[in-house]
Amino acid sequence: MNSKTFKPMMLALAGAVALAGAGSAHAAEQYALYKGETTLTSAVGTVNCWLTVAGTIDDVTGQVRIKGAGSVSGDVTCRNIFLGNFPWEGNVTGLPTGPGNITLDTSVANPAAPSVLAFSGGVGQPLCGGPVDFISYTTTSGTPQLPDDIDINPSAIPNNFGGSCTITGTLTRRLP
Repeated sequence: MNSKTFKPMMLALAGAVALAGAGSAHAAEQYALYKGETTLTSAVGTVNCWLTVAGTIDDVTGQVRIKGAGSVSGDVTCRNIFLGNFPWEGNVTGLPTGPGNITLDTSVANPAAPSVLAFSGGVGQPLCGGPVDFISYTTTSGTPQLPDDIDINPSAIPNNFGGSCTITGTLTRRLP
């Protein structure tokens, strides 16, 4: 199966998994979908890609569970980047009104495995994995109140993603 058909299938699967997880969530857990342009700098260079993440946010405890994510072409290289090692887990502070911060660890499921791979010639090269630092939000809306835009901004401090990569960008809530 080539990467052009594999990636859309994985994005559809990620959405289906997130929706299925939302049906079994307890009352405080809310399904959410965020999308935005991001820049990832790793050992293989810098790429700009649209990133979509789907999961749940518990508006009482602040627990975050990313159940699926995918990059969509921005740079040509984006089609060779794959995300995995789900679920990613973390916490949101400042709910219900904000502002607040979000901690996120992309290696909870398997600490030894990367969560971002670059494929070339059918071989995957591990790029990044582990905690992502410098994630924040300013405002919330909806019922329950969830962050509107999530900013990933390491400012002048590189390697905010697992100590080996830098990710920056803004993700905007698309659902609910």
